[in-house]
Amino acid sequence: MGMLVMQRQENGHVDDEAVERYSLGDSSEEESARLEEHLFVCAACRRRLTEHEAYNRAMQTAAARIRAREAPQSWWLPPRWAGALAAAALAVVIVLAGVRHWMSRPLAPPLSVHLTTMRGATAATAPAGHRMVLQPDLSALPPLPSYRLEMVDRMGKRVWEGAAGAVVPPMAPGVYFIRLHSPQGKLLREYGLEVKK
Repeated sequence: MGMLVMQRQENGHVDDEAVERYSLGDSSEEESARLEEHLFVCAACRRRLTEHEAYNRAMQTAAARIRAREAPQSWWLPPRWAGALAAAALAVVIVLAGVRHWMSRPLAPPLSVHLTTMRGATAATAPAGHRMVLQPDLSALPPLPSYRLEMVDRMGKRVWEGAAGAVVPPMAPGVYFIRLHSPQGKLLREYGLEVKK
């Protein structure tokens, strides 16, 4: 193929064939250098070059889409992400099966813990890791329709609150104080409880 020479139109602009060859990367080094020199000073030819490049990109995109559409499709080949999706689905099934198994196992009945307030008496004890039903000593108290219990740790921070007879969740080992309140919130008694390992 011989060297292509850049032609100028009568108005001094570069002809369309030279602009198109340049946009496709088909012009010689000499022709590219002369065209770039002209493009540096000519806004009209720069616009034409931009239009040619946009047209070329549109044609390449359309051709790629047509090739992709006409390519034989394998219906049996899964997409690339199918393996990751299958692994995630399997993980969800395993977690749900574990939760179902854990939820279906029977809970041990809560331990009944009797609380007394006798002076000098040791605190009631209970094993750690077990649910409890606290049974406060109500002797010498006026009979009320309900009592409220509040459990605090050694620092006085509330760790549980509920009605007398309610199930207390498992507590960590330590010393706790259970406060008995009237329905109006008046403190009536305080009991000691040691949760042991």
